Amino acid sequence: FIIMLLAVAILSLYSVHLLLKTSKEGGSLIYEKLGEKAFGW
Repeated sequence: FIIMLLAVAILSLYSVHLLLKTSKEGGSLIYEKLGEKAFGW
């Protein structure tokens, strides 16, 4: 159980890291604007 909990925590931190990296490269720190750029709305 502890191993699964640690795995989920590490993956959550990694997803936040990827989101911040993508927002910096996309030039938008607002989540909605990042979604608009990703899906072209």
